Amino acid sequence: MIFANLDCERIMANEYLPKHQKISELSNRAQARLALAAATLSIFDPEGPIWIPFEFDASQLQGLAIEKMGEFITGKIMKKPTVCWSTPHDSRFPGSNWQATASCNDKREFFEWRLEQGLGIPGSKIVSTLEEIEGLAQNTDCESWVVKAPFSTSGSQRMIRYRGQVREEDKSAARKLLARYQTLIFEPFVARSQDFGCLGVVDNTRTSVISVHEMTNDKRGGFAGLSTLLRGKVKLQEEMIREVAHSVGEFLARKDYTGPFSLDGYFSSAGKIFYSEVNARMTLGHVARAWQKELGAAQVWFGFASNTDNDGVVLASDRDHSICVKTR
Repeated sequence: MIFANLDCERIMANEYLPKHQKISELSNRAQARLALAAATLSIFDPEGPIWIPFEFDASQLQGLAIEKMGEFITGKIMKKPTVCWSTPHDSRFPGSNWQATASCNDKREFFEWRLEQGLGIPGSKIVSTLEEIEGLAQNTDCESWVVKAPFSTSGSQRMIRYRGQVREEDKSAARKLLARYQTLIFEPFVARSQDFGCLGVVDNTRTSVISVHEMTNDKRGGFAGLSTLLRGKVKLQEEMIREVAHSVGEFLARKDYTGPFSLDGYFSSAGKIFYSEVNARMTLGHVARAWQKELGAAQVWFGFASNTDNDGVVLASDRDHSICVKTR
């Protein structure tokens, strides 16, 4: 099993990489946190090895996941790292070819589908020039906006700015992203009241929607934790969210994707629902769901915590951080 979504990993490690730095040069604290996240995947293949792309002493870790898992393999990352996805060797999650997986993780594909379904965020647009970004930023009614790269996760490769201003460093960053991807996604940054996700699986014959969960994200959209206990608008609109997720699964199936996926969205502070992105890969939502079933818990909270405030089942822990499941 490969734990190598590098774009996501560095955010989960709570440490941004300078341009000259490699994944293998992360601090020991950051590498430990990534190893904790990788260890939780043992729920899918407890006998098989898990590989992470940097040297790390797994003996520093402890917890339920470490006790259950097989071999923990570490290694140096390739010179030119790329974002990659893998599917665990588990009959519940059929595999997909890499071309379909890459295509379905392109945010531009979901952007176009949202427009067709009438689910787009007002004022959002695919842009190909710096002048388009400047014009949209100056004319948006929202106080802030975001420009996203088509391949990005957990708040990276994006710019979030306030009061419609495009600073010189923004222009430089936008030029580099445009040179790499040709087109980017501009969206007004809507103030949120609740974030949510919906899990599903696409196989060769049908789409299955598994469950809806609430999410806690940081201000850049990075994952902090999730809860299967639904409240407020997410609970009231659960059935509608599941219906949209099923439509998303059918969309992925038409593009020849098979495997796990999650649909992310949020309610604005004004109470309107928006669907922000699709992750056509194994996500921490699926990992949390699997541990919930393993522990036989009706409701769980799953996420990172400091070791001073653990009051649940510790799945993986080192001196500073834990990934834990709090049963309800």
